Amino acid sequence: MNKHIKVAPPRKLDRWSGIIGLALFAGVCHAAPNDLKTTVQEVLQGHPEVREIQETWRATQTEIAQAEGGKRPIIDFRGAYGGERTDDRSIVSTSVDRVRSDAELKLVLPLYDGGLTRAEVSVANHRTDGDFHRIDTTGQVIALRVIRAFLDVLQERELFTIARQSETAFDRHRQNERSRLDGGFGSIADFEQAVSRHALSQVRTTDAQEQVERASTGYRSEVGDAPGDLTMPALQDHGRFSDFNQAMALAKSQHPLLRLQKTEIDVSSAEQTAAGAPMRPKLNLEANVLATNDAGGFNGKEYDARMQMVVRWNLYNGGRDRQRLRKAAFNVDVAQQAYAVSYRAVEQELRLAFSSLKANQDNANRLQKRLNSSRKVLDAYASERRLGSRSSLDLLTAETDLFNAETDAATVRYNILFDQYRLLAASGQLLDEFSVELQVLDD
Repeated sequence: MNKHIKVAPPRKLDRWSGIIGLALFAGVCHAAPNDLKTTVQEVLQGHPEVREIQETWRATQTEIAQAEGGKRPIIDFRGAYGGERTDDRSIVSTSVDRVRSDAELKLVLPLYDGGLTRAEVSVANHRTDGDFHRIDTTGQVIALRVIRAFLDVLQERELFTIARQSETAFDRHRQNERSRLDGGFGSIADFEQAVSRHALSQVRTTDAQEQVERASTGYRSEVGDAPGDLTMPALQDHGRFSDFNQAMALAKSQHPLLRLQKTEIDVSSAEQTAAGAPMRPKLNLEANVLATNDAGGFNGKEYDARMQMVVRWNLYNGGRDRQRLRKAAFNVDVAQQAYAVSYRAVEQELRLAFSSLKANQDNANRLQKRLNSSRKVLDAYASERRLGSRSSLDLLTAETDLFNAETDAATVRYNILFDQYRLLAASGQLLDEFSVELQVLDD
């Protein structure tokens, strides 16, 4: 079960910050799921792309029953009633008009059809398996999009908070320089520099606000609802994010895309077997009962019943069967090459995910050191500024450095988290992480 960590509340801001915050998030904190696991589960269970493939799977299941029908007997009935003229001098001396009626019952029991039915059942079964894996493939893609949208909202909200805190700090510097100027021991240059930095911080806040709105729009597009009070997800490592070979072995055995491509090879192989069936003989047990009344120029009823073992073998039909068999063999090669392409794509994505995760983890430590140093520098510069030994420009520059350090540190944390989910997706473990089962539908 996943643990969740609440997003740290922002530092207390001024009245204007509270108004902006209310304007941003009013009306969006309603009954939307507030944790990532619940959000992913609910989106996938009702997503139209998933439902479409689930219905395709159900339709494919009927193909199995259709194919198995080839093992069962065929029973046909024919009934006829109408006028008949007989002008056969070996039977009658003159033309005879009569009302004729026929009734015929025919039964065909397939004993051997060249392996066609068995091959068609195999094709349908493999297609059903393929739809299973296609559901998981689509579900994993959708889940990763939902995760990206979820984390984007959390990230942009945190960056907005950082921007507002920075704006508040620059406003405080502006007021301090105004007081120094009014007191006669400040300079116009220092004050205007503070005004300029404050204005720039306001621009950054506006941009951050717009990014929050963009992220919320993206979330609504993926989830179908506005983001509420979201909680930060936490992933347990368990060595999953450090061993590429282990992850690649998992991907090879359980990545839904590779499983899907394997079933496509199985489908093509079964279709190749089915393509060869028309070139083999067919053996049926056929029974026929025919009852006629006033037929063929004779008065009265006639009955005919027969039961036979019937062999049919198409010896030549213009070479079409042989060409169909060649095409099926080529399709097997196509499916095998498609698997090879997918395998390379999965391996590439896994390597990129590992590379990105490692780089972000390395940078996270460096950026945290930078953040700690930026805070210490700002505190030291503020003390020195109060003593008059540090310029206003130095203090404003330190404040800007702190904003950049906080922004970069927050960004890399979200990058690491997404890279971990991306790695789970690349190794085929993402749906298991969220305990999602998409393959069973209620009738």
